Amino acid sequence: MVLAPDRTRIFISYSHRDQRYLEELHVHLAYYEQKGSIDFWDDTRIRTGSRWYREIEKAIASARIAILLVSSDYLASKFIAENELPSLLVASEEEGVKILPVILRPCAFEDTTLAQFQPINSPSKPLSSMNKSRREAVWEKVVELIQESLASMLTPPEAPSELSLLTAPPAKTMLYTYRGHAARVNMVRWSPDGKLIASASDDGTVQMWDATTGSHAFSYLGHTGFVYAVAWSPDGKYLAVGGDNNTVSIIDTLTAETRFTLQSSAQVVAALDWSPDGKYLALGSANIWPYKSDEDIVELIDPFTGNHMFTYRSHARATASLAWSPDTKYLASASYDGLVEILDIASTSLSGTYEGGSDQINAVMWSPDGRYIAAGESDSTVQVWDTRTKGVVSTYHGHSGAVLAIAWAPNGQHIASAGEGQTVQIWNVHTDETIQTYYGHSGTVYSVAWSPNGTHIASASQDKTVQIWQIGFAAIEESKEQWLQEGNTYSQAQLYKEAIVAYERAIRLDPTYARSYLNKGEALHNLGRYEEALANLDQAIRLDPNYARSYHARGNVLSKLGRYEAALSSYEQALQLEQATGDVVAEQLEYSTLGNVQANMGRYREANRYYQKGQGEPMVGDEADNRD
Repeated sequence: MVLAPDRTRIFISYSHRDQRYLEELHVHLAYYEQKGSIDFWDDTRIRTGSRWYREIEKAIASARIAILLVSSDYLASKFIAENELPSLLVASEEEGVKILPVILRPCAFEDTTLAQFQPINSPSKPLSSMNKSRREAVWEKVVELIQESLASMLTPPEAPSELSLLTAPPAKTMLYTYRGHAARVNMVRWSPDGKLIASASDDGTVQMWDATTGSHAFSYLGHTGFVYAVAWSPDGKYLAVGGDNNTVSIIDTLTAETRFTLQSSAQVVAALDWSPDGKYLALGSANIWPYKSDEDIVELIDPFTGNHMFTYRSHARATASLAWSPDTKYLASASYDGLVEILDIASTSLSGTYEGGSDQINAVMWSPDGRYIAAGESDSTVQVWDTRTKGVVSTYHGHSGAVLAIAWAPNGQHIASAGEGQTVQIWNVHTDETIQTYYGHSGTVYSVAWSPNGTHIASASQDKTVQIWQIGFAAIEESKEQWLQEGNTYSQAQLYKEAIVAYERAIRLDPTYARSYLNKGEALHNLGRYEEALANLDQAIRLDPNYARSYHARGNVLSKLGRYEAALSSYEQALQLEQATGDVVAEQLEYSTLGNVQANMGRYREANRYYQKGQGEPMVGDEADNRD
């Protein structure tokens, strides 16, 4: 059972009568969404003017985890029963989508088909019967299970060897990060002259920005849904934009205005490529459930008149990527059926087929001289074929998850590839040797693009960022940032011992690096090594006394050690720093944590005061009456 590569989100299914519980869950997910480690969706994300029914269908189609907020109103909802649950149950059975029910109010959960899934809390103890602190614990359990589920779906990277240090990126590899998107970024492309960068996102926008400074140029807001693909005209004057609303827009990059809109025969335009001679725009359909079509479609359109040149139907599954040969004679299309097909433009017929080593090919690209074709596959490899001999000349195995993006260097000697492993690998096509690894992203990397002069790379990720970084083939310097990211990757996968080794390497490189001590302390905490954790967190605070998270982590350890008064003091220091920075979400969580500690000490009146300050609810019943 293999999850489709486009299933990346957390879908929340709920009844509108249970809005208050949804808002509580939002608070617990917000921190992780801001970090870019999770991407969740519920119908509050539907924008005004959107076709709400299709938006819900698309969100279900992209779900990797589904959280069901179950109550009597939820079970009574005809819309949920007919339009949400059947699709989620099929996805769970056929694609392994994780179902996490949370019981909100007393209901007949155990008499339904949902009873096959283990709920977070017992049906006999719904959230409505709990006080604020106990509900908080349930929501934290939800977050914990989400992280476990996401981590289990990725193969953690191998621990770096001494040899790998020679190819680690230098400390100043990243030039800047562009944070203009509100959702995952699906594609990034440099303009032909290298001066501008265009990025497309699930937030429904295309952002254009200066490739040298990172300053914003303009935003294209003309799309009504997710934007999957963009393609520059060879002269850089126009940009084609495609997504999930059956249209392709041609944008004038000088005026930021839409020149005109093309109607595609495809239901979802997931791939675009403008021919090198500027005459054709190639469109690829996506057979993304529930937008079902009998056959997948590759279309050729005149980008200046909108006339359809011809339509080619072949692949049995969705077209994931398109690439023109440098001479415009051939068009390569990659598909989730495991094939790369080569279309002869002159005869409009199939010229050849290359079969990958897995059942899904996610990306395809020609070499600059047109001799080779590279394809990124779901089995973590990149294959390179010689178009003259039709044989495989290279297979790269340097990834830890499905390869979703590839970019060929202008010199034709190197490829940048990326995907679910959250890194970008640069490697030599002829030797399969890894030249450089980039660790800057905290989520799946969906797109990479090489600058026209071959000196920089742009990479786009689930973490909502586009990062611009420089190539450092000659770099032999170890990077503390690299080891910190390595440790974070292991921690996310709950491999805390391996994470500690990575954090210690970062500390060795820079003994004053406070973040390494903090993260090492948190890893030690997770292993139950509390005294060691406390020593590292104390050092993190000495090195950087203005970072709230260090005080919060220290409070967590002190609570585990039963030193509640000291824990309260540490949480209070974290709260003061959060208030000073205006971090409202963290402030609310801190009040809740302080309330929990006071409750553990039997000080229920003080606990209630903290809960109320955090916009929570006072305790009721025996606990509220059992005061100091």
